[in-house]
Amino acid sequence: MSTDRHVFELTDPTNKERRSVNSNDSGTTGDPAAGGLPVAVTRANAGAAAWEDAVRLQRWAAPDHAEFYALAGEVVRTLWALDDLARVLGRQVSGYGRGRAVYDDTHEVDPQARLTDAVAELAQLSNALVVAERAANRFWSAIGHIGVEHPGQPAGNDRGGRA
Repeated sequence: MSTDRHVFELTDPTNKERRSVNSNDSGTTGDPAAGGLPVAVTRANAGAAAWEDAVRLQRWAAPDHAEFYALAGEVVRTLWALDDLARVLGRQVSGYGRGRAVYDDTHEVDPQARLTDAVAELAQLSNALVVAERAANRFWSAIGHIGVEHPGQPAGNDRGGRA
């Protein structure tokens, strides 16, 4: 994954493609169909449920390299989105204590220290997602080179491939 897409996100927050789907900037507008949950949470929930469905469906599907390829592309896309989300949350959490009174529910840890730890964990998550995306992209590339031989078609090494 190129870091350029993150530079764009950080330097152009007015990009309409990246704006929140909530109707106000606080992200608190709820989706009435989802019991008032913020729209971003509702969409994340739907995405997770869709991936759970994909796993169940693929578990029983006949192996097909075209499906492997298509699913790999969606995995890469999802990892990009999750990395973007980790970065957005990191920026939001890093400034969360400014201008508002926050507390730690244990009343034993400084809330700012807890927020700092949370931001550090999000940075680690982002790094792990970048590593995962690269592996997924390599799988996507590798599986894209696979084909199925059909009767009457020349063998793979007759088409210039490796023996």
